[in-house]
Amino acid sequence: METMIPSYDGKTIEIIRLDGSVQLWTSDNWYIHFEAHPWLTVPGTSPVQIDPGDSPDLDAGEDYPPVPDALTPLIGKTIRALRVSDGGDLDVSFDDDCRLSVKSSEFHEAWQLSGPRGEMVVCMPGGKLAIWGPRDD
Repeated sequence: METMIPSYDGKTIEIIRLDGSVQLWTSDNWYIHFEAHPWLTVPGTSPVQIDPGDSPDLDAGEDYPPVPDALTPLIGKTIRALRVSDGGDLDVSFDDDCRLSVKSSEFHEAWQLSGPRGEMVVCMPGGKLAIWGPRDD
């Protein structure tokens, strides 16, 4: 299945936002959107589930809630590999052996990948993937 997924290998995380979901942007405008709550694994620690609803309230003038402390170390990290299992589970590993992963869901879209030229992969309910190629411009 990996041949259908755009390569994120070597891309660097530049922005992390929470907006009812966990959203990561790379420095070259690729996007990873976790609709389901992802698990963060840091070497030497137990995995932690990230719930974007656990963020503090917005301060005046802020558009997005603050990023949880557990996720801030990912800013500036390079993606070593992004893999999708046959069942639709997503696993993103970073250059420092941290991992952010999410299981597919039977009832809702679990995650989405998109690129600057309209590339898009959506994990549909039940783990099936919907895939759109890049625009022809």
